[in-house]
Amino acid sequence: MSGNNVSLDKVDLVYEERNQSYLEQIKDFKAHPTMLKETLLGMTVWLIVSLISYSYQFGWSKIGNDLHSIYFFAAFGDGVAYSTCVLGCRLLGRKNATFFYFGVVIVMNMLAMLDVKFTDTWSLEHLVSIIGNIGASSASS
Repeated sequence: MSGNNVSLDKVDLVYEERNQSYLEQIKDFKAHPTMLKETLLGMTVWLIVSLISYSYQFGWSKIGNDLHSIYFFAAFGDGVAYSTCVLGCRLLGRKNATFFYFGVVIVMNMLAMLDVKFTDTWSLEHLVSIIGNIGASSASS
């Protein structure tokens, strides 16, 4: 309707309530196979994102010495994640930003396997857990 001289005063929107049983809703997947593929893909991706995000949450307890610093690092990481999510979506677009953050998570998981110690308490595993959690939180945003 963009660019047309059509008045919205003459448009009537009709809402019909659909009362379908669960079996009828599942039959819709047979009638619309693309909807089935998108639903299965979305369910799989969000399961993976939630599992990765949940697994990274255990890393925060190793970073701080007391409960307050642990919560600070967790809140700071989530704040950075949401900020970079907005920036990434503006620069790359939603789809490409999601792939980028998944790539960050995959690279951070591979780097976490290396046994590199910076100090007695800090290692490469701690650092990439922080960055990986930021990537996982950004992907789920």
